[in-house]
Amino acid sequence: MGHVLDSSQQPAYNPELPGKGVSCKTIFDCTVPWHMKDEFKRAEFMEVDPRPFAPQLFDKAQGGAHG
Repeated sequence: MGHVLDSSQQPAYNPELPGKGVSCKTIFDCTVPWHMKDEFKRAEFMEVDPRPFAPQLFDKAQGGAHG
């Protein structure tokens, strides 16, 4: 069972879910022991322009759209 306040985890939103709050989540503990920090390397991520995926967020930030 997941958190029942997560509105996306209910059959009305996803008919494949057998009941409210049923979900699949993963938790990653990505902490590094301080004495071993030099043995770990931070992952590098590719630069991505988010505007094509959510233009409405940027229109609001620039004063274009109202909503």
